[in-house]
Amino acid sequence: MKKFLLYFIYITGITVFFVYYLFPSDTVKEYIAFKLKEANPDISLTVSHVKPAFPPGLKLYAANLLYRNNPVIEAEEIKAVPGWLSLFQAEKIVFFNADTCEGIIKGKARFAKPADESAGPRMSADAELSGLLIQKISALKNLSAHQISGKLDGNINVAEKGETLNANLAVSDCNIKLAKPILTLENLTFKNIDAVLVLEKKVMLQIKECKFKGVQMNGSLTGTVELKKPAGKSLLHLSGNITPHPSLIAGIGEAAAMFSPKKGAEQAGIPFTVGGTLEKPEIPFLLMFK
Repeated sequence: MKKFLLYFIYITGITVFFVYYLFPSDTVKEYIAFKLKEANPDISLTVSHVKPAFPPGLKLYAANLLYRNNPVIEAEEIKAVPGWLSLFQAEKIVFFNADTCEGIIKGKARFAKPADESAGPRMSADAELSGLLIQKISALKNLSAHQISGKLDGNINVAEKGETLNANLAVSDCNIKLAKPILTLENLTFKNIDAVLVLEKKVMLQIKECKFKGVQMNGSLTGTVELKKPAGKSLLHLSGNITPHPSLIAGIGEAAAMFSPKKGAEQAGIPFTVGGTLEKPEIPFLLMFK
């Protein structure tokens, strides 16, 4: 019995050694990239290397997710585990957990074959974001001339083929260092920003709701962003209201009387619009202060 147990331990050890150290990392990562590209041609994934994980699954190291060849987010490590029961069903499920931007993204992706197999597999996903540092998210680094920092939490749902994306996001301790000061203001600081977003057909971003509370002001914002290439050329069609705080009014100096809300309008706030592009937004309300 002891001899049998020793043989079993030996064989198991050798098997684990060969599976782990001789794991075909390059073949597996190429297969993953191919299947992801097949499900959505706009998405690509680069990975340094792949190793088996326990419970049975895969660990992807130094993963870089791109959308139309533009970096979206980098992850130090992604663990992917299949839903084993789904392997025997038409829709396959993969659970994932990614360490990225000093936070965590976890969720599940679903893959299903369409009626017309020539169209490629359908893919959808749900993800929960927790504690991501905005300043480390690749997609946001070159999106604006302003330097933005803060912590991001929320939930994202991506429908089949990425045609529709729904997001409920919450940003805390947000600081925006303005590329060009507005009068004496060089930074805008927000305690929290809550937003409900919908991206349709990859070209129109709807800001269904956005409320913010900050050091200089509180307010709300709605509207649309027409996405263009490059992203900085995207067109803004936004409107909202702000209620300034004393620190903002003090920064405006002599123009404070013009900026202060009229009597009885404190609840509604001061209306404003935003046009132009992401790289050069136009806010008519602020032109009077230049």
